[in-house]
Amino acid sequence: MNLGRAIIMTLLSAALTVLCVWVALVADTEHAIWGLVGGLFFGAGTLLALSYIFPARIPPPDADGSTTIHKSFFRCVLMAIACAAIVVASVIAIPQIGAMHDWRAYAFYVIPIPCAVLTVMYLLWAFGGEPAYRFDANGLTRYQWGARTIPWSDITNVRTWAHRGGRHVVVDVTSERRRSMPWWGRLGPGFGAGDLTLSSMPAGVAPDALEALVRAYWERGAVRR
Repeated sequence: MNLGRAIIMTLLSAALTVLCVWVALVADTEHAIWGLVGGLFFGAGTLLALSYIFPARIPPPDADGSTTIHKSFFRCVLMAIACAAIVVASVIAIPQIGAMHDWRAYAFYVIPIPCAVLTVMYLLWAFGGEPAYRFDANGLTRYQWGARTIPWSDITNVRTWAHRGGRHVVVDVTSERRRSMPWWGRLGPGFGAGDLTLSSMPAGVAPDALEALVRAYWERGAVRR
């Protein structure tokens, strides 16, 4: 999500949140509950967009020349609160949708499950202390979804990839280093776009800055070879 879109989404979601809270305060009980549910949902959207307005900075290199990028505490905490708000909103809405007898209303029974998982995941990222990425003379290591290290000699290209409103850094590797696509990677184009995807989401850094850092280390590795 670029800065302009993040600002627009933050302002729009914040305005809708205020409107829903106002409805929750002045309306009768039934409409007040739906106002509260809407306020929680749009409040979650506000936090999500807000996390993109203030990207994290890439830290300076360590004494040995390596660079370690930690997961953004600010972004992970905001995302955890947003997911928790969606869980609470869904739980509050369940008694209200029970009398609707519409099969689409039962989505509220399903929504809390993945959002609860995401809440725990973002809290673990925020307080776990494990870095997001590390770059050194030997290669790059991605710690998200399990540690994976790629030597610079096995990288063939570095690029950014725009998908579903977000931009990510994609590292193409040699065929020997390429992993087979898991079954869920065949469900949509987003999962199989690159050999190694460095998402800017957990680290909170701008994709362009992350790409420049990866490319700089990669080019140094090429010179050493």
